[in-house]
Amino acid sequence: LQAGGGFPPFPTETAMPRLAAALALLLPVALAFCPPQPLGLRSPSLPASRALPPRQPQLLGGLGMRWRGFRLKKDEDEDAPPSPVGTAGEGAEPARAEVPEVQCEDAKTREMVGRLLEVCKKTRQGVEGTGDVGLNDWEGLVEGIAMRNPTEDPGKSPLMGGIWELAWTTEKEVLALMSSGLFGDECLRVYQEIDVEKGTLSNNMEFANNGRFKVLSTFRGGQGGPLKTNRGDTFSFEFKSASIRYKGFELGLPPIGKGWSQQTYLDNSIRIQRDSRNDLAIYTRVPTFGVGDGI
Repeated sequence: LQAGGGFPPFPTETAMPRLAAALALLLPVALAFCPPQPLGLRSPSLPASRALPPRQPQLLGGLGMRWRGFRLKKDEDEDAPPSPVGTAGEGAEPARAEVPEVQCEDAKTREMVGRLLEVCKKTRQGVEGTGDVGLNDWEGLVEGIAMRNPTEDPGKSPLMGGIWELAWTTEKEVLALMSSGLFGDECLRVYQEIDVEKGTLSNNMEFANNGRFKVLSTFRGGQGGPLKTNRGDTFSFEFKSASIRYKGFELGLPPIGKGWSQQTYLDNSIRIQRDSRNDLAIYTRVPTFGVGDGI
C-alpha cells in the first residue's frame, strides 16, 4: 500500500493481458470440475443405467454490478505465504465429526492399491497417461479395486470428509495446467476439501509464487447419478464460485455448472471416482483430525 492507503498503480500494459489470458485458460478447467454432460455409471458391481440426455450448464448466480460477471482485486497480502490448507470456505474448517475407521485389511487389496499408487507416482498424476502400463491392464486394476470397496454407501459416507490430494486423473484441462503451469509458474499441488456436514466442496490448484485456482461448490452426498435417484455411491455438486490468483491479483469467475460423481472405492486413505463426463480421478487422503493415516 502507498502512503494514504492506496494501491500502487495497476500495471495495465502487462497484467491485464495476462489476466485475460488466464481467464481464457482457466474457464475450461472450471467447467472440467463441473462437467455438463452426464454419462452412465461405470462401477462393475452395479447394473448399467440409462444416461440422461445431454444437459447444458446453467448459470447459478446473478452477475450483479460486476463487470461481465468478473471481479478484480489486489491481494493485500500477496507477500504472505499461502493460507494453510484445511478450509472448505473462507475461514471455515472441515467438519471434525467422528468417522468410521475403514481399511482394506486383506493383503490382496493392499497389494493392488500399492501398484495403483506406484503407477500414479511414475506418471506424474496422469500427465504421462498410464506410462508403461497398458490401458487394459490399468482399467482392470482400477475396476478390480472398485470391486473390493469396503465402505457402504461411499458417496455419502463420513469418510468422504477431509482433504484429498490428487494422485491421478484423466481430466484434460487439469492435466494441461499441471503440465504447463500458470504462465510458467509450476503447479505445486492439486487437492479437494470436502465438508460432509456443511455440504461444501472445493477444488484447488496451487502454483509457485503464491498462485492459486479455486472452485467452490456444494456437496450433496447420496444424490446425483444418471437418473437423479438417491444412490449411496454418488454425490452431486453445484458450482458456486471460482477465482484465480496470479502475481498478487485475484480474478473472480462467474459460477457456472453442476454435476455428480460416483465413488467406486473409498477407505480411510484413498478414493476412486468417475464423474459425469466419465473422467477418472484417484485421491489420497491428507492425514488430519485423527482419520486413518494409511492403508
